[in-house]
Amino acid sequence: MTRSGGGAEREGTPTPQPRTTRSGGGGRGGKGKGKGRESQNALIDGVAKWAVDGRKTLLEGSGGAAWENMVETWWKHEKLASFEGPAKGLLPSRRPAQVTTWIGQGREGEPNPPIVDAYAFASTWWSWWCAINPEWQKRVGFRMERSGEGDWGSTGATGPNGFLNVMICLRWWRDALRDDLRGWDEAVADVDWALKGITSKD
Repeated sequence: MTRSGGGAEREGTPTPQPRTTRSGGGGRGGKGKGKGRESQNALIDGVAKWAVDGRKTLLEGSGGAAWENMVETWWKHEKLASFEGPAKGLLPSRRPAQVTTWIGQGREGEPNPPIVDAYAFASTWWSWWCAINPEWQKRVGFRMERSGEGDWGSTGATGPNGFLNVMICLRWWRDALRDDLRGWDEAVADVDWALKGITSKD
């Protein structure tokens, strides 16, 4: 269901490995990249740790019924892919800087740098979201048209560098807004429409 066409720069996704155990820090220390990958790919009841932790993070706080339903749709999408992703994830350029930092710190903790200006963060997110959508999806202002049908390509990429990154940005954005969620609600509706289109092909 995924494609790597278009010549765009894309980020590699590590292939999940069987559960392993280690004693002692070894190598580069507690925050080393190798250890970070191993930890994220460890299994919890047969599910990759990155997916379990991601779902837990997405459901923290009060996102409302529409948000919770969308998280469950994303979870089923990942489950059908056995919680594995393609060799390449979503386009890394244009995405909010916080995503890159979050990945680097083992997908743990809060966004760094902190989101001080929620509207600036939203603008960056929208730019990235439009960039990773297929060309047949027409843009209307800061959102997609939500009409038509076609190949979703890599937009629905599974795995730790896939659609989870889109979702985690929405959760950070919601927390930064606190009260006025009108723009956020519009983004959720947009992503939900796309995710339903993507999963209809599963």
